[in-house]
Amino acid sequence: MAYGENHKITYETDFKERWLWNFSARELLWIALGIFLGYLLFQVFPALPIDHVVFARAHLVLPLLVCLLCGYFQNPKTNLTLAKDLFVKVQLRQRQRAFYSFRPFPKKEEEK
Repeated sequence: MAYGENHKITYETDFKERWLWNFSARELLWIALGIFLGYLLFQVFPALPIDHVVFARAHLVLPLLVCLLCGYFQNPKTNLTLAKDLFVKVQLRQRQRAFYSFRPFPKKEEEK
């Protein structure tokens, strides 16, 4: 092994553990959350006034689609999932900021 080369640490490998239907545990949790929120919508909101059975309940799929977007799709620039990317951006916006006024040549006081 040459200088500067390291062994791959387990969490740095590109291997993703797949559990069920080629989904990881995190993706399955997002899918379960979407199905649960859709079920809660089913209990609260009535069917839309459309004659077709599938289109009358189409609004119940929206939480599942949002959860799939958050858990499955990645930002190509950062390689983070959408939920992690949004979480990091919110953390950056809420962090404590310090502002310094730096003047390389301070103003001289006026002489009387």
